[in-house]
Amino acid sequence: MKSILKTILLILLMSSISLPTFASDPIWSIKFNSSINWKKITPAGIMVVSTNDALYGIDPETGKEIWKIESLSKILEDRYEEIINSPYIAITEVTMAKQEHIILNVLNGSVVCNSKDLGFNTITGRLEIPPLGAMLFFGMNKKSKPMMMLIDMTTGKPRWEREMEKINPIREFPAANIFVVEEDFLFTTSKGIYRINGKSGEIVWEIEQKSPSPVPEMGGPKGTKFTGRYTKTAQIRASNDESRIIFSNQNYLNSFNIKDGSSAWATPVTVDGEITHFSYDTRGALIATGGKKPEINLFDYATGARKWGKDGPKLLGGVVFMSYSDKGLIVSMETAKGKNSITILDFETGNPVINKALKVDGQILNLELANNALFYRTTEEMNFVSIETGTAIGKPTNFKAGSVADYFDQGMYIFAGGVLFNADFKANKIDDFTKGKLKLQGKEVPDQLQVRNGNIMLASSQNIVLFDKNGNELANEYYEAPGQSMFAKIAAGVLAVGSMALAMGAAMQAGLNSTTGGGYTDYGRQMKIQQDGWTNIADASFSAMNKRFKATASSQNYITMLTAKANSGGKNGIGLVKVNKDTGKTDKQIVLGTKDPDYEVDEYGNVLYFLPSKNELVCYAF
Repeated sequence: MKSILKTILLILLMSSISLPTFASDPIWSIKFNSSINWKKITPAGIMVVSTNDALYGIDPETGKEIWKIESLSKILEDRYEEIINSPYIAITEVTMAKQEHIILNVLNGSVVCNSKDLGFNTITGRLEIPPLGAMLFFGMNKKSKPMMMLIDMTTGKPRWEREMEKINPIREFPAANIFVVEEDFLFTTSKGIYRINGKSGEIVWEIEQKSPSPVPEMGGPKGTKFTGRYTKTAQIRASNDESRIIFSNQNYLNSFNIKDGSSAWATPVTVDGEITHFSYDTRGALIATGGKKPEINLFDYATGARKWGKDGPKLLGGVVFMSYSDKGLIVSMETAKGKNSITILDFETGNPVINKALKVDGQILNLELANNALFYRTTEEMNFVSIETGTAIGKPTNFKAGSVADYFDQGMYIFAGGVLFNADFKANKIDDFTKGKLKLQGKEVPDQLQVRNGNIMLASSQNIVLFDKNGNELANEYYEAPGQSMFAKIAAGVLAVGSMALAMGAAMQAGLNSTTGGGYTDYGRQMKIQQDGWTNIADASFSAMNKRFKATASSQNYITMLTAKANSGGKNGIGLVKVNKDTGKTDKQIVLGTKDPDYEVDEYGNVLYFLPSKNELVCYAF
């Protein structure tokens, strides 16, 4: 978002850039020998800086150079990749003939491993295996033989390496996630599934199973450069029985016994359309698909049989949202032409609970059961629907602008179309909560709404407004942006779209994770945590990361705004303000003194990084 703001400012404020004046003393500053190409705040808090002469790791507390790697100069930004939930980063060097992967520990700059030094001529795949504390490299060695190697992430040394006679890395690519089974792991390629011994690298068993090859990710100008990463098309999931897994790719499903790789289902399952949703249910695997003939059905874990009949419930479009309720499974659908509808399905039979699917305008953001009614919110309207008849309760509330929302104990607050609404789930009604009193300056649209200690906070790029639970205004603060009139109009539009997408993603996640009615089991989520967690590494690097994340609660209490009227140290000008979400007041201000500030805020570390010139980095307490 900051890059968008900076671009807008640059376009709107075409004038000579004066030398920056600082109203606050920085914690530290550092000058590099060449221009800064890009910078990254890593999850570990270390600032990684790429210049024309080296890649640097900078201590956020002192500004001192922790490490410098001259061989990694002029690294393209899209070749940098953070390894999730770890202090490691990957730098991928890609040419037409080969790939080289370098794994760094950002806390000390140590090269954990380098695929070239490990004996690889080229890498065709790299997969992290957190539960084993390891990383798998897959490619061709210097003898042009296919090779696989498992690297210990604590030591950086191979646990084993093997030339692979049965797996050809030129024709077979890693097509699914790694699935860990005790000390072994399941490795899926475009041609098969292999159980590999984690200690020796020997293939325990193999299954001939074709999968679509993963899609290369493109980056750089106009997306023309290969980043070295792939989007996988297949998936291995846990079954409800720990002795089995469920494999899927596009429109194909099968279950296999982990011990010997034998098929657990008499017949594999083919579904209409591509699988878009998978949810664990106590009754079976709940699966929905998209495409021209969308399907939703409940599949028996033991046999793969459809429990809701051969064709399943009739759908009016592809499933985009599912949520559990006491009345059944709430499902929203969307056609290829963008027409949306809602229905409720009986868990046991899959039959509709309501007589007729309700057609609505806009994409679904929320579906909630409320006092024998269903509350829905889309990008264009919201209303309550009778569970008994499927008909609307009163006229829907329509709006054109994107909306934001948050729950309270008996309903939801929604900002939409310039109004702050209260959707009461007990009374099944929607009211103007502030009775027309809500006003934001600069014609901005809020992109944040939070219920905090019983009060309601609305915020946009330059505004923050607070109300108590009775609708009384507690604070209304406006921080004027540089080039306000045009800036606010453009930024507000961008923020509205962004918040809409975020709200939809959060709502879908909440719907699938609901346990209302006992439908959803926690098994799938627990298995994902087990598969993704670096639980077997307890070195100093992970301890440092854990310490950082334990001290991050305060970062959720503030908003950072770029304003034309920052004031600090007796000086005024363009700068940043740190606004308290509970009071609307500024707790910190820093004047940057330039009309196009290149900055980045580390909300977890409470610091601000600023580039006053092309080769200088300055850090302020913030």
